[in-house]
Amino acid sequence: MGSAPQLPRFGARARDRRKAGLLRVCRSGLATLLLAVCVQPFALEALGFTTIARPISGLAPGGSSRTSSRWRRRPELLATEQEVLTAWTFVPPDREKALDLRLEPRLDSQRTGEKLKAGSVFQVSSELVGEDGTLFLELDDGRGWAFDRVPGVGTLCTRHETTRNSAAHVAAPAPGSELDAVTAAGEHQLTAWTFVPPDSNKPLDLRREARLDSERSGERLKAGTFFHVSSEVAGDDGTLFLELDDGRGWAFDRVPGVGTLCTRHETTRNSAAHVAVPAPGSDFDAVSAAGEHQLTAWIFVPPDSNKPLDLRREPRLDSERSGERLKAGSIFHVSSEVVGDDGTLFLELDDGWGWAFDRVPGVGTLCTRHETTRNFAAHVAVLAPGSDFDAVAATGDHQLTAWTFVPPDSNKPLDLRREPRLDSERSGERLKAGSIFHVSSEVAGADGTLFLELDDGRGWAFDRVPGVGTLCTRHEAPRNSASHVAELAPGSEFDADAAVGDHQLTAWTFVPPDGNKPLDLRREPRLDSERSGERLKAGTIFHVSSEVAGADGTLFLELDDGRGWAFVPGVGTLCTRHEAPRNSAAHIAAPAPGSEVDSVAAVGDHQLPAPQQQQQQQQKQQQQQQQQQTTWTFVPPDSNKPMDLRLEPRLDSARSGERLQPGTVFHVSSEVASEDGTLFLELDDGRGWAFEQVVGVGTLCARNAQMTPALMSRLSLTVARLWQYSPRLHH
Repeated sequence: MGSAPQLPRFGARARDRRKAGLLRVCRSGLATLLLAVCVQPFALEALGFTTIARPISGLAPGGSSRTSSRWRRRPELLATEQEVLTAWTFVPPDREKALDLRLEPRLDSQRTGEKLKAGSVFQVSSELVGEDGTLFLELDDGRGWAFDRVPGVGTLCTRHETTRNSAAHVAAPAPGSELDAVTAAGEHQLTAWTFVPPDSNKPLDLRREARLDSERSGERLKAGTFFHVSSEVAGDDGTLFLELDDGRGWAFDRVPGVGTLCTRHETTRNSAAHVAVPAPGSDFDAVSAAGEHQLTAWIFVPPDSNKPLDLRREPRLDSERSGERLKAGSIFHVSSEVVGDDGTLFLELDDGWGWAFDRVPGVGTLCTRHETTRNFAAHVAVLAPGSDFDAVAATGDHQLTAWTFVPPDSNKPLDLRREPRLDSERSGERLKAGSIFHVSSEVAGADGTLFLELDDGRGWAFDRVPGVGTLCTRHEAPRNSASHVAELAPGSEFDADAAVGDHQLTAWTFVPPDGNKPLDLRREPRLDSERSGERLKAGTIFHVSSEVAGADGTLFLELDDGRGWAFVPGVGTLCTRHEAPRNSAAHIAAPAPGSEVDSVAAVGDHQLPAPQQQQQQQQKQQQQQQQQQTTWTFVPPDSNKPMDLRLEPRLDSARSGERLQPGTVFHVSSEVASEDGTLFLELDDGRGWAFEQVVGVGTLCARNAQMTPALMSRLSLTVARLWQYSPRLHH
């Protein structure tokens, strides 16, 4: 029997081929897997991914922490190394508005909606220079572009490395900023302070070490300066020494016996990282920085008193009081100005105290921009070269004192001297009557005259002239003052209610009806009261704090300087309200250029309190005659019409806009005779020219020394008419 035929083994061969192929695939896959495991991190890094290890709960065998990795996309940075990042600080020059970041490196670019607050420290990944030199700074957190300056405004951002490349000396940024706990934590974080000298604008000399007697660093802080502090050291006497973070030196927060010089900026504003929080929506850029929204400096100068100003909670005179007050002479910064319906400008104090107002209708101006009185840089008074506010200048005999220039019987200015001598060269600066000034040094002369060096460097004043009398009085003398500002009676205030009543200070003029005899002041508001020992001279302008009507109609006037009581009889008026004859600012006449108070102009026959030698009496009489020649009275012949003053000594000249009321006593600095004999009289307060007569009409003005009986009768009639038709005089 034969065997079966052998069939081809196709199934086995196929299986073998499949096994061989599978083996090859496995070998290739294993190699690929091993390669992927080894190469994958580098490949992912090349693709822009980064691995972040994170712990997994629980412990692996052996107690080691197990970790897993996840991958996330890394943002593209213009800087490939961490060292390329630079730190910058946003420091607005003289205000605290925020900086709106831009989408592109251009000032006119669209805003990103993100802002930098004053004092913010930020990291920059890219810097681009604009065509005008502005350096645009791309924040590394992607919020947008800042810029280091605004042309015409100044520097806004400074490279933080230039001041201190230190993690311990970097301000703690607001939540969400890139600085972390390592760079921001610690008690050495930057704090913001303000240098506010208590009663002057002198700068503060920084020290090399944290001691008052340390060597000066050569750097100074100006009044109102904001600065950042990296270290604070308390002295033995409680003085806090402040190391400026820019390395300029050490400041100090106070001087024992003087007061506080520097205040932590948080005490006035709710701050993050000790930097003032700007108003919502505020923006510091080329538009807002050069416009009306910047901080401005103002000074509170009540027109005729030292009453404080009660601040308001809202920009309205009838608003609730904030509980804070401004004292006379206070300098304050304003962050917002709002115009009321009647033109009153309401001023929001940047320290959050409340709203002041620049005027009260019917009363006058209360606050003026401080730039109008001092040349301001960043709204801070420019100080005299070499001036210094420190422990030496501020304590002891050299501490600043406040004085008032009160000429005894005129409104002439006082020419300041270059040196503490009456015969010294003039400095070219002057004090006007009523001026309050600060003195840094007092030097007594051989004759007892006290020479007063003005702290602003304008020159030397003097408190008296021998044979003439007192010219300047210490401001503390008439009123018990704090910080050289008159202390007010409890509950007193200067506002719309207190300023427009019978009790406001009023200015009066003493015009004797029948001669130049002085008026003896009384101790009490009675004609039979004891004399106070003080006198008013003819033509004297004085301020009244209280008016009391007697039973017979006599109006008694209490002088606000405490010298005593004057009076206004119902018949034969002696005193007239100064508002009528003079339209004055602060009720003080502006003297003509070139005038001055000295021994010739200031002496009079009622000046010396006790009889003197015969030679002095003769000298005084001569000087009185010289003075009387410059005092005139406007007496219209047959009416009560005022006289329109002229701009030039001609009847056909343009009007100056000022007028003389009937009975006005005025001072003349220049007399010019015209071709027809009319004598033109230049008023010493600069208001314009009067004229003594009109041809064909008669005499309008007469010298006080030449008052004839007829003119005196005319003046008495005029005053009687004024008394009859002026209800204010019947209080």
